Parts: sequence; C-alpha cells; structure tokens
Amino acid sequence: KGQWVVIGLYLIMLLCILLGSKLLRMRSTKSEESLVVDHFFAGRSLGPVVLGFSVFASMFSGYTVVALPAEAYDKGFSAWRWVGSSTVVAVVYVAYGPRLHWLARERNYDSVFSFIWDRYGVRDPRKNVLHWLLMLTIVFPCFIYLVAQFDAFSNTLSSLSGGAIRKWVGCLILGAILVVFEIFGGLRAVALTDVIQGGVLIFGAMLILVFINVKPYSGLANVSEQLERADPTHVQVMSSDAALSWAEFWIGIGFQRALFPDYMVRAMSAKSQKSLRLASVILVISPFVVQAPLALYGLTGRAYHPNLENSKTVFSQVVLDVYEGSTGGAIFGSVMMAATIAGIMSTGDSVLIAVSHIVSLDLVRPFLVADVHANRSRPLHAEKTEEEINLDKKLMMISRGTTFVTAIVAIAIAIPVVESNQNLSFLIKFQSTFLANCAPLFVLGLYWRQLGRISVFVGLLLGLCVGIPLVGEPRPDAPPGQKGAILISLACNFAAVFITHAILRAIGKGEELDYGPQSDTHANLLKLISWRPPSPADEGIQLKLTPCEREPIFKNWWVMLLVVVLAWLALPFYRKAGNIDSLILGSPAWAFTSIMILVVVHAILIAGLLINWRGENVELTEEGKVKEEVKL
Repeated sequence: KGQWVVIGLYLIMLLCILLGSKLLRMRSTKSEESLVVDHFFAGRSLGPVVLGFSVFASMFSGYTVVALPAEAYDKGFSAWRWVGSSTVVAVVYVAYGPRLHWLARERNYDSVFSFIWDRYGVRDPRKNVLHWLLMLTIVFPCFIYLVAQFDAFSNTLSSLSGGAIRKWVGCLILGAILVVFEIFGGLRAVALTDVIQGGVLIFGAMLILVFINVKPYSGLANVSEQLERADPTHVQVMSSDAALSWAEFWIGIGFQRALFPDYMVRAMSAKSQKSLRLASVILVISPFVVQAPLALYGLTGRAYHPNLENSKTVFSQVVLDVYEGSTGGAIFGSVMMAATIAGIMSTGDSVLIAVSHIVSLDLVRPFLVADVHANRSRPLHAEKTEEEINLDKKLMMISRGTTFVTAIVAIAIAIPVVESNQNLSFLIKFQSTFLANCAPLFVLGLYWRQLGRISVFVGLLLGLCVGIPLVGEPRPDAPPGQKGAILISLACNFAAVFITHAILRAIGKGEELDYGPQSDTHANLLKLISWRPPSPADEGIQLKLTPCEREPIFKNWWVMLLVVVLAWLALPFYRKAGNIDSLILGSPAWAFTSIMILVVVHAILIAGLLINWRGENVELTEEGKVKEEVKL
C-alpha cells in the first residue's frame, strides 16, 4: 500500500504542476507570441535547470529503466555500454544545438521541418519527395518509442500489483495521463514536470548504491562473486562480436536519440545560449547518476533471483526486496518504484507532444497556407495579424485531435505487444536505423552551404534501403543487426551524399540542381550556412540576432575530436575475450576501466563546453548594431 501512496502523491504533485503551468501560460502569453510557439516551444523561455532536466529526463525513458536492468540481468556488466551511448548523444546534440538555436530565432522556425524547408529550398512540401521521405523517417520511430513506453509502464504496474492490474489497463492509464498533460500543458508543463521526474529518477537510481551494501546483497563484490560462480559470462571480458555490438549500439542510440524531434525542439526552445550550454552540461553528467546505477539493479537481481521468467521485471523485483527489508526500505523502495514511473512519463509525454507537433504543423499546415516561408523575415517583436492568429487557433485544434488519435493508435499497437511479452529491442534497432540516417540533413546541413537537397535525399534513401534489410536479417546465432547494420547504413548514407554532390558538381549542375537558391528567402538562408557563424559586418548579410562568438564545433574543434577518439578506448577490444578479471570496487577490472575512461571523456567534454561555447544571440538594429535596451 505504501508504494501506491507514494506513486499517488507523485502523480498529484505532477497534476499541481500542470495546473500551475496552465495558469502561468494564460497570464504570460504576449500578443506578438504565436500560440503554437507558446504551446510547442514553451514560448522559447526554458531556463538552464528546467531545460537541462527536461533533456536529461527525456533521454532516460521507461525503456531505459526497464530494459537496462533487464540487459544486465541477461548479459552482465556489458550492460554498461548504455553509458557510452549517452556520450554520442551529448556529442551530436552539442554539434547542432548552438547553431540550430540561433537559426530558429533568426528565421522564426516553429517546427523541426521549418528548418528542413528553409535549408533545402522546399517551396511546397506537399509536392516534395524529400519532405515525405523525412516525414516517414521521423514519425515511424516516434510510434515505436511511444509503444516502448506503454510496454514499460504496463509491465511495471503489473509487477507492482502482483498481476492484479492487467497490462492493457496499464496502457490505458498511461495514455490518459499523457493526453491530459499534452493538451492542457504543452511543452512548458512537460518541461516543468521533467524537473520533478528527473529528480525522482536520479534519487531512485542512486538508492541502489545504498541498498546493495546491506542484506541480502552485502555489497557489489559479493554480487560479482556470486555471478562468477553461477554464470561466468556475466563478468568475463566480452568477445569481439560483443565489442562490435557496443560500437553499433553507441552510434545507433547516440545519433537517433540526439536527432529525435523532441531533442531538436528543446534546443530551439531554450531561453538563451547560456541555458542551452548549462543544460548540455547536465546532459553530459546524467548517465553516471542514472544508467550506471540502473545496471546494478539487474546484476543484483541476477545473483539473487536467477530464475525470473521475464527479465524485464528484475527492476521491480529488486525494489520489492528493498521494500520488504525494513521500514526505511519500504519508504525508499516506494521512491525507487516512482522513479520507474518518472522515466516512463517523461519520455512518453515528450514523444506524444513531438508527434502532435509534427503532424499539425509539418504535415497538415502546408495544406492550409499558401507559403510556409512567410514568416522567415518577420521582425522579432512584430504583432501577429488576425489571419495568423486564426491560423494558430486552427492548428491548436488540430494538434489536440492529433494527440487523441496518436494515443489511441499507440495503445492499439501496444496492447498486443505487451500482452504477448514481445521483446522490443528488435524494433528499437529499426528506430535507430531510421533516425540515425537523418544526421547529414540536420548536422551537416547547418555548416556545409553546398550540401544540397538531391544529395541528402539520395543519401537518406540509400541509408534506409541498406539499413532496414540488414537490421531485419534473421540470424540464429546473434541478435538482429549485430553485424553492424546501423554502421553500414550510416556509412552508405554519408558516402552517397558526398558522391552525389561530387557528381553534380563535376557535370556543372551542382548549384543549379542541388543547392542553388530556389527563392530570395532561400538565398538569404544560404548566406547564414557556414563552418564559422556569419558576422553582422559581412557584406550582404542582414541579421536580426548575433550568432555565438564561440561554438564547440569550431572553436578548439580538436577537443570534440579528442572526446570522440578517447571514448572508443572504453571498448575492451585490447583484452582477451573470456578472461575473468580481479575486482576493483566490486566490479571486474575491464568493466571498471571502461567506466573510468568514460568519466574522463565526459569531464573533457564538460570543460570544452564551458570554455569553447561563449556568447549570446543579441538583438541587432537594421544597421547591424547591437540594440540597446531602454531601461525605465
């Protein structure tokens, strides 16, 4: 009963935040502020703490909270590979975040596809093949990820209630909660609740560091010794195939999570570059306070509950052990279980609002307006016209309907999946293949002016055509996709982009067909695309906001390269497979070394962010000078 009380209080607290956010939104909306920007971008007002915890909480989904301990239960210390995937997430996010944040304000982007249309000269999205291919590439993985949250939530409730709550009922409960938060709160409510959810998630994950040292577990060293006796594969040095699996997992999860639409929206929703920078620091720290401890749940569960029918219940089983151990354990065990709910809800509401955002603004809006680029040169504080206000209201009505439909479809897909205990890791590989292949469009597109629409289309299409069959290839001796499907598909994508670009340039059609301006609006945008951000002093460039003085992608760029290179040393490819190491602080030496290497890598990355990321996007006058604020 205590667990249900804590979870109930937790949900009531989130409801209070939702109501407070709704009141704040009603009082703070400015006349020049778009309703859709206020709803989906939180009025571009997310500060460092709220933004940081929102990005952090969204990354550690319910799938992470359930699947990471389950993987540790099944495979042992190799589950710490999840920490390395967060390294890639942070690197990719930092690679595009500062520039996309500036461009979003400079060019009045109010959606992810606004950048794509503007960058690649898409005049009419309804008739553009790149638009439709990218729409499929982004929306399909969103549904997979949403189904994963329903799976995690229903399994958690079923385990907590001893099977009394049917899994399909859990799907309906989560669907109702997510719909209410998305419709009435928008991104502002989602981000504010993420602060609470992130805090609970950290606290719940870190509690294992306390309880693993008391009975019945008696320390990580004792757990490792039991695993060595019962199943040595859980502690021995991994094979080369497993190391390849780590590399593929890092790149697949790293690229796809950083390029998920909710992450890009948060980069555009930051209040300032400082907010985005400090939020990125929180993101870099987060895997060591969530993912690393979560693996310990699975390891302790394997040592003391080796015969679980479903490894996805191991987190709940360890929590029940703690809960039944003492009064203090009952209190903290309830918080630990609430951490599971927090992880699921933080990602579920983020994905649901992202789908609603894309469908209403990027799928439906092109059919309602004559020109999707009408607001690109709009002044920062210009009053909205009556026509624009009416369009915003119509789009908001559509987004509410989209939210209901999306939730219903996701529930309809999730119920048969959860009732049959399907393993979603296979679908997650598909999700990674889709989103990882968006990298050239978003990352290279911000810095390489000559990158064109035909080149990225060919690359995306080839990457998907190669990656999807490889991921789906049945292999009796290994998990699907372990041959390196994601790595191969990404390599084909980038190769196709460069080769197509070179061919078009060689035949003299590069500018005409591939990247040349389609309109004056597109020509103005291309002037802003470069490795180093443009300056207000550059001839022919009219800016509304100054770019960053420094960005980590170009200022002391070798720091980012060092981070990428050193991270791969965490893979124990230099060790003999099958060896059983001595223990260091309770973990095998190879696993401890991997974690310590990643600690150093993340410390270097944090230092690079704080030193090499400087400057704010300050408003400029029409003459290109910094606009002075008038103080009354």
